[in-house]
Amino acid sequence: MTLAPRGYGAYGGTVKGTDSTGTLKLAAFMAEIIDTLGDFTEEKPKIEYTNSSSPSTSSGFAYSQFRPADIVTPGDYELTLLHNVQQQVPWGVEETIVITFPKRGSDATAATISFQGFLTKHTTSMPMKDKMVTKVTLAVTGIVTRTPAA
Repeated sequence: MTLAPRGYGAYGGTVKGTDSTGTLKLAAFMAEIIDTLGDFTEEKPKIEYTNSSSPSTSSGFAYSQFRPADIVTPGDYELTLLHNVQQQVPWGVEETIVITFPKRGSDATAATISFQGFLTKHTTSMPMKDKMVTKVTLAVTGIVTRTPAA
């Protein structure tokens, strides 16, 4: 589905998903207009290794010592769509989600992020005087692959 977030002059980005059988499950559900793209967060936790032999200050206080963990933990990915009451919520379908960003300047290809994921949360907002929106949360599982623009 083509992205046209508010405040962006560039077009041509997409968010899509396909399951292993090649059918569009999440993508079909998200075939509506995207209202807001959420944050995409990854975290590499720190591991404390402070012990009795850790260096201390002249006053005798020791400071904690840390090393980076070997595992990167991806966060959930949230986005908001204009609601379509005719779409069924695609629960329990693990898919390859591909986010393609709009091209910049003279780039021949756009940057992408792809990951395995599935829908974990679906919230529909029904205001009286504004647009009806659906907020979806995707669990990110496995390796996140980034392909830079070229």
